[in-house]
Amino acid sequence: MEKSGERKMPPVADREEILHFYTGVMRGKIHSGGKAAAIADRLRAAAALERAGQEDGEKSGALEKLDAVLEELRHAADRKAE
Repeated sequence: MEKSGERKMPPVADREEILHFYTGVMRGKIHSGGKAAAIADRLRAAAALERAGQEDGEKSGALEKLDAVLEELRHAADRKAE
């Protein structure tokens, strides 16, 4: 049952929640049985965060390329209109 003032959790974790979880594991802030995650688990969490960061960088680079192509198309359309 939901306590008053608590926010209902969605049925599936979103990207931000997953990243927060991995960050907590990596930093030893997530505990199970009173113990922080083992170093192997913390390393796996760090690797997952690194992969997520690389994916963000790849998406960012792709968007920059698309912006450049759109700018070229705008210039070409302007020249054709003249």
